[in-house]
Amino acid sequence: MESFIHSFGIEWKLLIAQIINFGILAFVLFKLVYKPLLKVLDDRTAMVKDAEEKSSSIEAKLQEIKELEEKVLAEARANGAKLLKDAEISAKELRNKLEIDAHNHAEKIVKEAEARLMADQSKRDAEIRKEIVSVVATAIEATVGKYLDSGAKQKLNDEATKETLKVESFIK
Repeated sequence: MESFIHSFGIEWKLLIAQIINFGILAFVLFKLVYKPLLKVLDDRTAMVKDAEEKSSSIEAKLQEIKELEEKVLAEARANGAKLLKDAEISAKELRNKLEIDAHNHAEKIVKEAEARLMADQSKRDAEIRKEIVSVVATAIEATVGKYLDSGAKQKLNDEATKETLKVESFIK
């Protein structure tokens, strides 16, 4: 078999030396390159897993935030609609109250004007009565006063006043 190996040009000493050199090289590469390379790959794998976990955690939180945002927006819309409805109701109530107040104020002004008008009319009626009595008394005195004594004049004045009051009540 030795001749068979020699026929291929292989020498045992060189083969053993190459096997030892390959063992040393494999050991050195295993210690200096392969282990650190495996460590770097494991670290990167761990970082990728951590990043994936963080990513899924962030996505879950983002989804929660979106759901919360939609919930808050829905509540805000509902509150806004409620506030708007309450404002409309308040505005209608205020408008009705203002209309009632304005109507009451207008009625009060009308009643005050009617009262003043009645007072003015009563005052004018009293002045007219005095004028009529005075005119009648003056006319009677001018026509008959020369012929009557003071008692008869007084009686005539009283009778004229009564008749004037009758005429006034008829006029009203």
